[in-house]
Amino acid sequence: TVREYGPLDQDMYVFCYGNDYRLGLEELCDVSGKIPLPPRFAMGSWYSRHAMYTSEDYRNIVKGYEEQGYPLDVLVWDMEWHDRKGNKGLGHCGTLGWTGWTWNRELLPDAEDLLKEMRGKGLHIALNVHPADGIRDTDFCYEEFMKAMGESTESGRIIPFQDGSKKYMDAYFKYAHDPLEAQ
Repeated sequence: TVREYGPLDQDMYVFCYGNDYRLGLEELCDVSGKIPLPPRFAMGSWYSRHAMYTSEDYRNIVKGYEEQGYPLDVLVWDMEWHDRKGNKGLGHCGTLGWTGWTWNRELLPDAEDLLKEMRGKGLHIALNVHPADGIRDTDFCYEEFMKAMGESTESGRIIPFQDGSKKYMDAYFKYAHDPLEAQ
């Protein structure tokens, strides 16, 4: 008889090669495919610090690296890039700026132009994202996201992040993540 798998069942593969790491990795690649190398910039210099940086602050950080002749590859925009208006004291982050998909225009009034400027200098920008509290009714993508989820937007309901739901993740990437990544 063939047993049906339930939602908690999982397959597990164990590779035992002692100290022969090369053979272990080769045979893992035989099963799962080749492992791509990370992009070169990811091995470079990153600037990441939690602070309430403004657009001008980011420009000054980059200028400081340029003036010192020190390479900078990745600039991480931490939590404060999120607009806090949608937090409403809800979720795991309360009133902190940990989540959201809308620019904090008080700190980054020209976010899109700043991104273009930084990319023009060859920098890669990483936005710090904590999506657990879902997409809020104040986020730029809320209406499209909720429609894709088959939900009404009138109540202001927030659907918590559901990384185990294909429907949720498809809508999340299409309406929240991908538009920001494209910028």
